Amino acid sequence: MSDLRFGERARLLPAARHATIKLIIVLLLIVTAVCTPVSWWPLWGAILLIEVGLLIRNPPDSRFWWPRLPVFVLFLGSVALSIPLSQHFEQGWLRAAMIFERGMLAFLATTWLTTVLTPLELIHVLRRWKMPPFLVESLAFMLRYLNLLSTERKTLQQARAARAGKKTGLITAWKTSAYIIATVLVRAFDRAERIYLAMKARGWKGL
Repeated sequence: MSDLRFGERARLLPAARHATIKLIIVLLLIVTAVCTPVSWWPLWGAILLIEVGLLIRNPPDSRFWWPRLPVFVLFLGSVALSIPLSQHFEQGWLRAAMIFERGMLAFLATTWLTTVLTPLELIHVLRRWKMPPFLVESLAFMLRYLNLLSTERKTLQQARAARAGKKTGLITAWKTSAYIIATVLVRAFDRAERIYLAMKARGWKGL
């Protein structure tokens, strides 16, 4: 039995080491991008080339990430423009460009990380790094709930589409989306309550 456990640990050790290296690479890229002063701007270009190379080697799911890229760019651009806007567009353009550049580099690094690192591997790495147990367990619950909520949302959308049987207008689509979101949230709160009561019945007293 001990030999079996030793063999299993030996098999899982390289995977855990690779996951740790991937997370360290992303953290180094983000920290370097954030801490690089304007006078060292060529370093931003080098980081961008590295991230583009990583994304080319491990391309993300285009159906998931690229539709969200314009939303992130719009949000980041509005945050960056708030600085020159507060100064009547007379100053602050350099700082706005820095915020936008650093945000995009962090976004690209995070996109690559989600492509090469599964949520379970991330949880294992954080536990190996002795992160606060409350933080790790909360993150694990959140990731689990995101998958459940996504599954329930798809199920409700399919059920509504099967009942409708035809295309609906924009107002009806908004009403349907609001109904689906409310239903998913109510089910999520109910499931959270049942999970908490079950864990409490088993003697769980928190972290």
